[in-house]
Amino acid sequence: MSGNENQILADTASTNPGPGSASMAGAARRRSLQVGTAFFAVLWLCPPAIAQTNDLMVYPAKGQSADQQKRDRGDCHLWAVDQTGFDPSKVTPPPSTITTTTEQGRAAGSGALARGAARGAAVGAVGGAIGGDAGKGAAIGAATGTLIGGMRHRDATRPQTISETNPAYTDYKARQDRYLKATKVCLAARGYTVE
Repeated sequence: MSGNENQILADTASTNPGPGSASMAGAARRRSLQVGTAFFAVLWLCPPAIAQTNDLMVYPAKGQSADQQKRDRGDCHLWAVDQTGFDPSKVTPPPSTITTTTEQGRAAGSGALARGAARGAAVGAVGGAIGGDAGKGAAIGAATGTLIGGMRHRDATRPQTISETNPAYTDYKARQDRYLKATKVCLAARGYTVE
C-alpha cells in the first residue's frame, strides 16, 4: 500500500468507529444528560430565595444530612412564603433612600437686594448718627446691606439636595424580616439551631 492509501484508511477508521466505541459515546451522552437534568432540577426545586435564608446561621442540631438540609430549607422557604405572602426570590429590593433636588426661595428680581440695602441703610444711619455722620453711615450700611441681601438671595435660591428613607424600602425590609422570622420558626421546628 502506498502512503496515500494508508492515510485514507486511517481517516475512514476515525470517522467510522467500531461497534464498541459507539456504545461508549452513547453512555457518555446519557450520563451528561442526566447530570444536566439533575442540575436544572436542583435549581428549580431550590429557588434563589434559598440565598435569602443564607442570611441565617443554621446548624443541623440533629445531624441532618446535606440533602435533608436542602429539602428542609426548600420546604421552609415555601412555608414562610405561604405564611407571610412575601417571596424574596420574586421581589427586587427598592432603593433604600430617595434623593430629591428642590429649588428654594423666591425668583430673581424678588427685591432681596433692595430689602438688604434698605435694612443696611437704616442700621448704618443709626450707627452713623452715633458717630456724627448719619449720611455716611447710611451709605456704608446700604452697600453692606446690598451685599448681605445678595448672599441671602443666592443661598435661598440655590438648589438643595434632600435624601430621605424610601417608604417602599421600609416596607420591603419589614416584609423580609417577617419572612426570615417565619423561616427561622420552621427550621427550628425541624431540629435546627438558627441564629
